[in-house]
Amino acid sequence: METGSRFVSDRLRLECRRAGGTRTLDLRRGSAPLKGEILDLDLGFSPFFNSLPVLRDALHEGGGAARDYVMAWVAVPELAVSRSRQRYVPLERGTVRFRSGSFTADIEFDADGFVLAYPGLAERVSR
Repeated sequence: METGSRFVSDRLRLECRRAGGTRTLDLRRGSAPLKGEILDLDLGFSPFFNSLPVLRDALHEGGGAARDYVMAWVAVPELAVSRSRQRYVPLERGTVRFRSGSFTADIEFDADGFVLAYPGLAERVSR
């Protein structure tokens, strides 16, 4: 994963090995689907990627308006890419409500903007 200024996604290289073979993906800024309004990537089952828009817009600091984003969402293990509309709502310092379609989760972030706990998916072992 490579990001540019303000945590905008520049490149993501992935390789997924399964019994049926190996899949690879190499997404770069300026090539489909990383064009226009898409600044971020979201990799399935990886809460790290939720930190990118949160860091860029300081949503973890609490208060402020809700923000809408269009992500290039990467399904795992297929490595299929699709557009995903996501909404981030700062609830209080360290907590941001994430919504995509009918799915909602209140994600906890540390003071630096990185995920501490994503309900039902992950929790940082060392705080």
